Amino acid sequence: MHRSLSNVMRVCVSAALLLSCLSVASAGPGTKPASKAAGRSSVSAPIQSERNIGKAYYEQGKYVEAVGQFQKVVASGKALATDHLNLALAFLQSNKLDEALGELTTAKQMDPKLVAADYNLGILYKRELRYPDAQAALMRVIAADPNDPAAWFNLGTIYFAERKLDDALEAHQHVLSMGFGKGQNFYVASLFHTFTTLVRLKRDADAQKILKIHEKVRDKVPGISLQNPALEGGKYGAIMAPEAPAVEPSRRAMLEKVTFAEITGRLGLTLPARQHAADAQKEIKAADYSLDYARRNLIPLLGPSVATGDYDGDGRNDLYVVDPASTNHLLHNNGDGTFTDVTAKAGVAGPGSALSAVFADYNNCGRPSLFVAGLGGVRLYRNLGGGVFKDETDIAGLHPVPGELDTQAVLFDADNDGFLDLVVTAYTNLSHPPAKDATARLLKSQPPRVWHRPRDACAAAFSPTSTMTATPTSVCSVTMATPCSMPTWARAGS
Repeated sequence: MHRSLSNVMRVCVSAALLLSCLSVASAGPGTKPASKAAGRSSVSAPIQSERNIGKAYYEQGKYVEAVGQFQKVVASGKALATDHLNLALAFLQSNKLDEALGELTTAKQMDPKLVAADYNLGILYKRELRYPDAQAALMRVIAADPNDPAAWFNLGTIYFAERKLDDALEAHQHVLSMGFGKGQNFYVASLFHTFTTLVRLKRDADAQKILKIHEKVRDKVPGISLQNPALEGGKYGAIMAPEAPAVEPSRRAMLEKVTFAEITGRLGLTLPARQHAADAQKEIKAADYSLDYARRNLIPLLGPSVATGDYDGDGRNDLYVVDPASTNHLLHNNGDGTFTDVTAKAGVAGPGSALSAVFADYNNCGRPSLFVAGLGGVRLYRNLGGGVFKDETDIAGLHPVPGELDTQAVLFDADNDGFLDLVVTAYTNLSHPPAKDATARLLKSQPPRVWHRPRDACAAAFSPTSTMTATPTSVCSVTMATPCSMPTWARAGS
C-alpha cells in the first residue's frame, strides 16, 4: 500500500511490453520455424499472395484484374471452394453471368454447406430474372442464417418484382425487426421498400408512418450503400481469403531466456506519488464511519489500474491510468517510445475515487469513448474527436448512485443488435456504515441491478427487466436510432 504510482506504472507497462515483445519475437528474424510448418507456409505463400492481391483489386472495383488474380489461384490446382467463390464474385461484378454460374456451381459441389455460394446464386438468378430459382437459393441462406438482413432484403425485392406484395412486406419486416444497428443500409432500404409496398396495398396510413421513420434515418448511411451493388452484397458478398497457416516457433526459440529492462522513465510516465492509505486490517469504529472517511481511507487501499485504447485513431495504443487515491491521467502515445500527459486537454481527470476504466466505441462512431467505474457508479466520457472528451453520464442515463463502489465496466453486444451493451460489477455501497466495528474486508456486498432498452431502433424509452440477485452485477442494454446518436441506459430493480 506504500508503493508510488510510478512503481505501479512500471509493473503495468512492463507487462504490456512483455506481451508485445513475445508476439513480435514469435514471428521475428530470430525465430526458426519448425520444418513442417515452414514447408507448409512456403508452399501456400504464393497462392495466398494471389488471393490477397485479388481481394485488393476486388475491393477497389478493379474486377477484371481481380478475375485474373483469382484465375491464377484456381489454375494452381490447390484451389479451395472459397477460391471458386471469389472468382465467381469477380465474374458477377464484371457481368459475366455464365462464367460466374460455373464457378458458383463448382464451389457448391466442393462445399455443399458454403452459404455464400447459395447467396450469390440467388443474386445471379435474380439478375437473370429466374425468380423461382433465386427464391430457392435465398431461402437456403435464410435456413442456415435466419438473421442475415441481405438475404431477407433481396428476397423481398424478388417477391415485389413478382407482385407478391404480402410476401414482400413480410420479408422486409424481418429486416426492420432487426433494427438499424443490425440491418444498417438494408434497414434503411427496407423502410423505403416497405413504404412502396404499403402504397401498392393501399394502406396509406401505415405507409406514411414508415415514410416518417425512413426520412429520419435515410441520411445516416452513405448514398452508395443504398445502390444495387451494395444491397446485393452483405457479408456473403465479400471476398473470402483464408488466413495463412500459422508458423510455429521451434522449441529452442521458445526456451530462449526472456529478460526485462526498466524503461518507465524513458517512456515519460512521470505521475504524482500516491498518497499513503490506511491499513486494511485497522479496525473501523462504526461511530467514526462516514462516506468521506471511506473515500479518504478505504478506497485508496485498492491499487491503480491501466486501460489501453487508441482514442485518437493514430494507430497507437494510448494509456489511461486510474488511481483510486487521486485523479486519473490520460497519456498519449507519441509513437517514439514516449508518452505525453494530455489529461487536462481531454477533460478526463475525473473527481477521483475511480477503480478501473475501459475504452469502447459504444455509439458506433469509430472513436472509442471512456467508461470509468468507481465511487458513485460508472462515469461516461464521450469521445468528441480532436482529443477531447465530454462527460455525458447523466445524458446516457447512467445516473450516479451515492456511495456505490463499482469495480469494472464490460461492454459487449449481448443481444446481437449491432450495439455494445454494458455490464457493471459493484463491490459495495460505502454509504452504509458497518453495523459494528469492523475492518475494510467486512463491508456488505452490493446487490445487482439491471438496465434494458427495447430493440426497436426508434424507441425513445426503456422498459424494466428482471432483477439479478446471484452476483453483484448490473447490466445495461442500449439501442440507438442512428449512428453516433446519444443513447441512454436505465436501470430496473435494486
